[in-house]
Amino acid sequence: MFSSDNAWHSGNAGANRTLPGLARGGSGQIHVGNLSQCEMDIDELTALSSVARGTGLAGVNVSFRSREANSVESANVIAAWIGILLGFLSGALSGLFFHRTDWLGGYSSWPRRMVRLGHISFFGLGFVNLGYALSVRHFSLETPSPLPSVLFIGGAVTMPVCCYVCAFARGFTWLFVVPVGCLVVASGYFLFVDLLT
Repeated sequence: MFSSDNAWHSGNAGANRTLPGLARGGSGQIHVGNLSQCEMDIDELTALSSVARGTGLAGVNVSFRSREANSVESANVIAAWIGILLGFLSGALSGLFFHRTDWLGGYSSWPRRMVRLGHISFFGLGFVNLGYALSVRHFSLETPSPLPSVLFIGGAVTMPVCCYVCAFARGFTWLFVVPVGCLVVASGYFLFVDLLT
């Protein structure tokens, strides 16, 4: 049943138990917070669904999101916005000198091209991390593997670092295998393991 604070009380096995994190959302959904905070058997889940329908909310859904899914989303969203901020800052710094045709050897020089690539990578990989986090939520992945999350963040960190290092030390171009490897593995794993299986 629902109490005055919208908590669901289960009388299963003679116990009156409150499941934390349950609230009636403004969108007509009833959410149970962290799956790790409570345990429900199939009978309780069925009862909860029935009670939800009995509240008069048409098309109500009882949805569960694990703590792992929320953590993955938060980490990649934060990484995305850090990347976007760094993109603005690096662009502002470069903007102080771009009007000089001889800056870093000229527009088509290796250092200047690598600096531009580093600047763009902040934005590009920030959006990649944001897209990943939104995909986890869109597909309602309850327990996504942490591997793609870690690798997407790793790629977002190491790609601009490699660009700026190689701008002034061309012999270190082999370092690009690190960010490229992170991003390829993360994309492939997320697509073929988390989404298609």
